[in-house]
Amino acid sequence: MSRPNGAQSRKLVDPPEGGWGWIIVFYLFMINVLAMGILKSFGFLSIALQETFEASMEQISWIGSIMSCVRLTAGAGFAFLSQAAALNTTRYFRRKLTTACAISRSGTGLTFALAPFLQYLLNEYGSQGAILILCGLTLHLIPLGMLNRPIYLKQDAAEGRDWRQGQQKKPDLPEEKTDRVTAGGSQFPTGHNSKSVTVPALPTWNGLEEPNALLCNRKQAGEQNHSTPKDLSVLEPRESFLPQEPASLRQLHSTPQPSCKVINGSSNQILATVSMPTDTRHKGFCKELGDQLKSIFGEVKNLIDLTLLTNPLFIIYTLCTFFSQLAYFIPYFHLVGKAKALGIEPFQATLLISIAGVVEIVAQLISGYIADRNFIKKYHYHKIYLLFCGAINLLAPLAKTFPTLMVYIVFFAMFCGGYLTLLLPVLVDFIGNHKIQKGMGLSQFFVGIGCLIGPPAAGALHDFTKNYDASFQLAGSCYFASFVILFFVPLAERKVSREADEKTKDDSSNSSKENVLPASPSTKKEYLQLESMV
Repeated sequence: MSRPNGAQSRKLVDPPEGGWGWIIVFYLFMINVLAMGILKSFGFLSIALQETFEASMEQISWIGSIMSCVRLTAGAGFAFLSQAAALNTTRYFRRKLTTACAISRSGTGLTFALAPFLQYLLNEYGSQGAILILCGLTLHLIPLGMLNRPIYLKQDAAEGRDWRQGQQKKPDLPEEKTDRVTAGGSQFPTGHNSKSVTVPALPTWNGLEEPNALLCNRKQAGEQNHSTPKDLSVLEPRESFLPQEPASLRQLHSTPQPSCKVINGSSNQILATVSMPTDTRHKGFCKELGDQLKSIFGEVKNLIDLTLLTNPLFIIYTLCTFFSQLAYFIPYFHLVGKAKALGIEPFQATLLISIAGVVEIVAQLISGYIADRNFIKKYHYHKIYLLFCGAINLLAPLAKTFPTLMVYIVFFAMFCGGYLTLLLPVLVDFIGNHKIQKGMGLSQFFVGIGCLIGPPAAGALHDFTKNYDASFQLAGSCYFASFVILFFVPLAERKVSREADEKTKDDSSNSSKENVLPASPSTKKEYLQLESMV
């Protein structure tokens, strides 16, 4: 009898393209406001921490890079929130997925409000007080996490797949019905087709009652002055039990071994085949430990699909995102420091980050709306935005005044917001929605490594060159590398299509071979006779 499943009793629906999905979009929006907003405003904290601890820019950059890396790679902190909400968004939306991602991603642009607020906290409470207040604000994400309500789709039921584990559900097997033979009040399995047989209790042994033990050795039974019932015989002896252990404990620490048969002495009729337990207590712990390890490895295997590393489209996407996210935080971490080195007032440096936030919000919304129109493939938009991000950062050393820095940050935020909106939709287009759960986690692991490397590398360049120009050029070079990598997408698509065609041909040929039956000799003889008559 199959156990009741909570998901089966729920209503199965198609992706609603809205509804509660907009609540989850708002939840993801708030996560991006605090998570990405704090990271993008880290430039203010880096200056304060550098002055407090008298450390180099490379050393301070490790703080921001570790924050972003742990958020993506280790699955800690914000990753538990953002990853779950982002995956759930792909289940509520199909046609409007890019628009939903644009709205949720636009929360990263609210740095226009967070940057002045952070500067105020630093002025009033110092770096330690500002960090404590930011930690208190992020605690508000705990009650917001209750908004991330799951949805049960008809597609999952049709494919027999449990969306929470991303794997095919095993069919519920009926409980195994095993007939038993009862010996003195205890039952032993007798097989599927055998009837339940009750065996009378055996006599005592050395004054100790052993109602559940069957002594299979006739000679030993005779030496102990045993007498079996008149109409009961026990054949094919294997083992006997220790008399001092209770039968319930012996049955608990044992595995069934077929050992003897119970027959009627008068008619020689086999009543049942009794499975005699054998003591395997020394194997119990090892077996239990082995089962637990197999279960753990099975769960890890379900979470990580390493076969995606053989998918050329997934490899291209991961490499592209690795380089783009390696460069993403460098301009925001070093822009405030560059402005201060040029003699720009702190308020104007704050204004640069605020303007960048506003422009990024608008750019993300426009990018999502255009991409949902499907004029061209989404990765083409992604490629164009990366090209402009690389070109603008390579030209950043030309910005030496506040107006030129404003022009730089406006155009960078415009194209940066455009490609950030398309990160999740492009991955869905490359590997499919059914693999997004495993694909996103595996991809973010490598992306987190890029976030860990980028800011410290830029900080080391600053310490070596004593200016920020090399840092922005490093970011531009990484963006340009991401742009070039996407040119290999058509080759990867042809390879994937060719492999799919070959697999289809192999499946069709195998099915045709199975359907063709070999001609019997009589059929051939009849065919020859018919041909001769014609």
